[in-house]
Amino acid sequence: MTTLAMTERCRLDAVSEQDEALLVALHTDGDVRRYLGGAATAKAARRQLSHMMVDPSRQAMIIVLRQTGERIGTIDFHLHHDSEHIEVSYLVLPRFWGAGFAREAMAKALHYRFSNDSTLDCIVAETQTANAASCRLLERLGFTEMRRLRRFDAEQSLYIKHR
Repeated sequence: MTTLAMTERCRLDAVSEQDEALLVALHTDGDVRRYLGGAATAKAARRQLSHMMVDPSRQAMIIVLRQTGERIGTIDFHLHHDSEHIEVSYLVLPRFWGAGFAREAMAKALHYRFSNDSTLDCIVAETQTANAASCRLLERLGFTEMRRLRRFDAEQSLYIKHR
């Protein structure tokens, strides 16, 4: 386990094979994936973990509670669909929603990524417009909506955050 950054309540670790159970739990949960096309299979979750670990263009982090060591979510920096920008995506187990862990971990992860890549001018995030909680979180983190588009049979909001 490699710790990349710390917050008051969370530790951000590099993703590893020991994160398989977390990835399966996140990707097979219908509530977590409500705005991502629905629950995926365990096989698809394992494939996602493999991509996170071997794709050199990605930087995936696991959100770990410092107090208990419990793994509660992921933050993943990867190439956006437009192949121009780095996108940040995140998933958190439902029982930890509403406690500020996503905001706290995302703020630190964004700071970490900008601080460790001087060529990175901006980061984007795309979410279904219907996912009001995710839109609010991105706005609280300093993202601004660039545009709306239709992808995956739903209206998406594309957000951007500059350095």
